[in-house]
Amino acid sequence: MYLWKYWHETRIVFGLSLAAIVIALILILKTQIGPSSQHPSFDQLAWILPSALDVQAYPVCFVAWLLGSHGVGRDLGEQSGSYLFSRPRSRAFFVWRDWGLGSAQLLVIVALLNAVLGVLIYKFLIAAGDLLHGSIVLQGGPVTLAFIIWLNIVAAFLLAVLVFSITYFFTVLVKHSKGVMVAAGVLLGYIILEMVVKHYWPGVDLPPIVPSQFDVHSKIPGLLNHLAIFLVIRAGIILLFPFAAQLVLEKADL
Repeated sequence: MYLWKYWHETRIVFGLSLAAIVIALILILKTQIGPSSQHPSFDQLAWILPSALDVQAYPVCFVAWLLGSHGVGRDLGEQSGSYLFSRPRSRAFFVWRDWGLGSAQLLVIVALLNAVLGVLIYKFLIAAGDLLHGSIVLQGGPVTLAFIIWLNIVAAFLLAVLVFSITYFFTVLVKHSKGVMVAAGVLLGYIILEMVVKHYWPGVDLPPIVPSQFDVHSKIPGLLNHLAIFLVIRAGIILLFPFAAQLVLEKADL
């Protein structure tokens, strides 16, 4: 019942996202890509792969932002939260129900989107001659396209679930779906702060919103050695927000 409620609220956003991905796949499959001077050469493909994360960042973050506006925080704004919390479930259950299902939806969207981007890149790879049979030279060594797509899935999901978690937290904090505007302001403010700090204090590096550690131009051995550590740190930061939302609900007087 409770999972169905969140699904009922978010099914339109989720369905439209999947429909857009399917349309993109159909267009890509129908597009004939042959050898041309306008297409990237085999050597230039390494520069296209990092942009795959940048290209999807905006739509993925927008979907995550929309999904974060639903759930308990929205229920409180619509004055149905008191009824929900009268049910035989803890308040923590509702937080993790929303967060878990929302994250699962984002994972499906991100995985399918990157699979479609992988098809497009593979078509460019074939047009460029596919000299390494599905691999691209990065930092002097061949790296499979499948591995790069997997990294992009992980990076895009970490970005999406971070935006989702921040938005969900502020929706609960404000006790209204208008918390999405607060979350948008916080995210935009942090991006501006990053640029200001980088301009005036080049030696100071704030944690980036977009996981720059997944830049495929970084050395693959170093990337692999630090990947697990980065994942743990980023996951810990992300989990702070649903835990904070749970704490807010536990102390809220409804």
